[in-house]
Amino acid sequence: MIKTAIRFPDNMVVAIDKKGERIPEYQNMYDKVRESVLKNATPDTVFYHVFHTSPILRKVERDNW
Repeated sequence: MIKTAIRFPDNMVVAIDKKGERIPEYQNMYDKVRESVLKNATPDTVFYHVFHTSPILRKVERDNW
């Protein structure tokens, strides 16, 4: 189960489960994993972006991820 999905400035994606472990099948470039992350995300999955201007996680809506 995907608890958190993070998109980095270089478009790399990391997904984390409820135990805080990375989920390897969802770790790749955004264009390659976007559909599978969104398909397998649950209603309580939290989506984040990390922007070039600030290395802080910023929560975004699923539709804007």
